[in-house]
Amino acid sequence: MTATAQTGGYWFLDSIAGWQGTGAMLSLNSAGDYAVDGLPGVATPLKAGVADVFQCPVAFALQGSLLYGLDDHGNHIRWTDLDNPGSEKTLPSIGGREKGFRGLAQARGIAVLSDGAIALADTRHHQVKIFSPFPHALLAVWGSGKPSAAPGEFAWPWSVAAAPCGAIHVADRRNRRVQRIERDGTVGKPLEGFSDPIKVALSPTGTLAVVDKGRVVLFVAGKDTPRQSLDVPLATCLTFDGDGYLYVGAGVDSTISGGLVYKFAPQPSGCYRVMGIGVLGVEENITEIVWTKEFNLLGIVRGKSAPRPRICSIATNGSYAPQGAFESNVLDSGVESCQWHRIELNAAIPAGTYIAVATLTGNDPKALASAPWQTQELNLTQPDPKRPDQKPDCLVQSGPGQYLRFRLRFVTNTAASPTLHSIKTFFPRQSYLQYLPAIYQEDDVSRLFLERFLSIFQTSFDSFDTSIDRISRLFDPMSTPAATYQWLAAWLALPLDPSWSDAQRRTVLKNAFNAYALRGTAAGLEQSISDYAGAKAGVVEHFKLRQLIVVNDSPGVTLGGGGRLWSRDNYMREQTGFHSRVGHFALGGEPAPDVEPLAWGANEFSVFFLADPYSAPAALAKVTAVVEREKPAHTKANYRPVFPRMRVGVQSTIGIDTSVGAITNIVLSGLGTLGYDSVLGCSRAEQGVRGMGAVTVPRAGVNSRLL
Repeated sequence: MTATAQTGGYWFLDSIAGWQGTGAMLSLNSAGDYAVDGLPGVATPLKAGVADVFQCPVAFALQGSLLYGLDDHGNHIRWTDLDNPGSEKTLPSIGGREKGFRGLAQARGIAVLSDGAIALADTRHHQVKIFSPFPHALLAVWGSGKPSAAPGEFAWPWSVAAAPCGAIHVADRRNRRVQRIERDGTVGKPLEGFSDPIKVALSPTGTLAVVDKGRVVLFVAGKDTPRQSLDVPLATCLTFDGDGYLYVGAGVDSTISGGLVYKFAPQPSGCYRVMGIGVLGVEENITEIVWTKEFNLLGIVRGKSAPRPRICSIATNGSYAPQGAFESNVLDSGVESCQWHRIELNAAIPAGTYIAVATLTGNDPKALASAPWQTQELNLTQPDPKRPDQKPDCLVQSGPGQYLRFRLRFVTNTAASPTLHSIKTFFPRQSYLQYLPAIYQEDDVSRLFLERFLSIFQTSFDSFDTSIDRISRLFDPMSTPAATYQWLAAWLALPLDPSWSDAQRRTVLKNAFNAYALRGTAAGLEQSISDYAGAKAGVVEHFKLRQLIVVNDSPGVTLGGGGRLWSRDNYMREQTGFHSRVGHFALGGEPAPDVEPLAWGANEFSVFFLADPYSAPAALAKVTAVVEREKPAHTKANYRPVFPRMRVGVQSTIGIDTSVGAITNIVLSGLGTLGYDSVLGCSRAEQGVRGMGAVTVPRAGVNSRLL
């Protein structure tokens, strides 16, 4: 496959733009990054709170966080909540010593249906039994109780698996088949051709996996013929995880050590590929595994001489395969005999791991697609372990050619794997060599060495150029990264509230210059209160409330009519009958008595802010902190919280002290004043008026008119 040339002088490959290649022994994680296949790790004994629930577990089934287990000790079904240890319980009236349909005899298989019903393979009774969710009524019994090969009959049923639609798959061991039975008891066509089917499991997409004497047979949903057979020596159990990966546990014999879990990955074709074998570190038989989100895998292991089985937690990615490889398609530069420049990897390469790069170039894409790889590889590691943001890169060592094909070989240390986020392949080559005299390019051997030598510096300088090209976005409040908020705000001496959302921070930074132009003004204070205290406020400067009275020149203004010529006590002047005691008045000439009315209260202002009655102290503290920080030092602020109570002629400013549709509960002695803004009941006079069919409550358009 040949990929079409891209503009811009480079190819960019990732999960979004397209990887333009295939991986071997590599897996794509949820972010679309490549890493070497993860394998199950060491088995860790489960904490006592869960492990002690079961005395002799033989099979598990999971519903959410509820773990159901068949306990061979007493033929009981016990359950525990993995999220709430200590909530274990034995299901009543199932198993135990009870005989008949509700009794169990060496049951070996359990499954939980989507509605919470429980399906059991009652092995020694040769039956399959279905119980409802709590209170676990017996819904159905399939099988006569005697070994039989008839449809719907069983001979030692060993395992059950439930499909989302409710169908039950049963490993009918002695009859060497797998039966599919609908919830209503309808028996489907059996799957045959097995030697010893002992375990069945279903993937999220409906793929059926059957353990059958050293192999795992896979059936695509709705098909009766096998799609694939996987060789797994001494396979004993299996399970699927939520992403469709298949895990198969193995037993022990004289030639094969135990404690192995095979992992297989689903492919778009419906088949599975082997990812590797996880070593659990125990020489014991693995008799059961089940996938859980919290514990990854839960396994039941048991040694030959062990008195009882053990329950272990198994990490699905506890180790890694030794290596994997990514091979690109043939990439086209669109330039004949192009000298490709370099390959840059956006990758995390832990210590002890590396990515080896091999390249091929040519002018014939078909020949290039099948050409063998060069043996020479370049090993890339993280340039600086302290700078994980640095991107490892290398020059393309192959000669000129319009087309390029490359291979990346991921090498792990089994404990960690390189992770590849994206690839950039640059063309044509732009070397600093072009700026040197031509004599430096006459000898091919020296030229190639000099190009590689100069590329060491060029890579660093290119990163500097990129930083310079992008520096403008650091100073744009709407595009700067979140990590640079504090840095950018420090340039403006702008305090940032840690409780602000991302949008609020960007908006305040954007408006910072305009805010500084208004700083110290009433409009600036109102904006700061809104930004930092989250309250709507109005600032009233006291000097604007005064009226200069000029007698005989102002129509309608007379002495004693409400105008104040000067303050009685603001400047403590000597006044007969008021400030006339020695030591209680001040002698001074500033300000002069004739300008005192203009100077009174000129440095004071009042802040009216809308507050909830129940959180007024907290709102007052926030507003006070903001105002004291932003106001001019010589001024004095007075704070007036305004509660949303509309009283016509008293306080009724929409948005300040009036909230349309909002209700404030009346609390006596706190928010409500009897006879003022609160009425407990009707007076006798009002009751008399109401008795005549009239009302005293104002109604707009009825008995009241708004002016």
